[in-house]
Amino acid sequence: MPTKTLVGTARPSRRLFEKFREWTDRVRGLDETIPHYLRWYWWAYTSPWAIRFWDVRIFGSYPLINAVLFGNYGELTGKTIDLCKSPEQERKTLHLSSLYGGMVAWLARITKDYTLIDIVPRQLDRARQKIDEVGATATLRQMNAEHLEYSDDSYDQTIIFFLLHEVTPQARENILSEAIRVTRPGGRLCITEYNELGSRHFLHRIPLFIWFSGIIEPCLPGFWRENLLEKLEAAAATVGKSVSLNRAADVWNGFYRVREFAIALEPETLRQAAR
Repeated sequence: MPTKTLVGTARPSRRLFEKFREWTDRVRGLDETIPHYLRWYWWAYTSPWAIRFWDVRIFGSYPLINAVLFGNYGELTGKTIDLCKSPEQERKTLHLSSLYGGMVAWLARITKDYTLIDIVPRQLDRARQKIDEVGATATLRQMNAEHLEYSDDSYDQTIIFFLLHEVTPQARENILSEAIRVTRPGGRLCITEYNELGSRHFLHRIPLFIWFSGIIEPCLPGFWRENLLEKLEAAAATVGKSVSLNRAADVWNGFYRVREFAIALEPETLRQAAR
């Protein structure tokens, strides 16, 4: 009898727990398509209320996302757009992951063939609204940047804007490999991100800031300590290509970086193609 009583009371409790978990997942905008590491960022990226909150627009500007970037949103997006629109604007462009602010609409307006992918449908809905407001056209698709549904060499340029620090090390490797794979030889990869941890910027010398950053963004400390060029070279080698730094710009005394990398075939791949 005691055993039956325990089993009988456990089942409703289990169902109640499952219902509660389903409800919290809905509130946080989570489902089975969302990678596990994005569950750490539900408060910033997946929750419906979070998307409305962080992307609030006041008199044409986005004060909250600008504050998160210490007032550098305009310069970061400006330098990134400068890379993307020169020397020619008719490039076939792939943008991995949406973002807050007006940059998505700007890119859709200045590039002839612009594709934006994101794993979160609500982020794509928000991006579509902004693109429509400026009368631009774009292709928007729900897709995981770790597994791009495009063939090799499909794009002239690929943009990664503040995505890499939000994913796990393995996910970063997958994203970089995929980004290089779908970018044609002679094309370019544009990355805007936090710079490597060092002593150049005063915030890098404050242990409390480093600790707190790791609390709110669990993948950032690991990314801070990685050599991006080495990671890119390793990722390129897996798809028979090579990368080289083409242009570079730092923002806010090196706290942030904007980089353009040239994509080429590895010599061995070229020899094999010539046979």
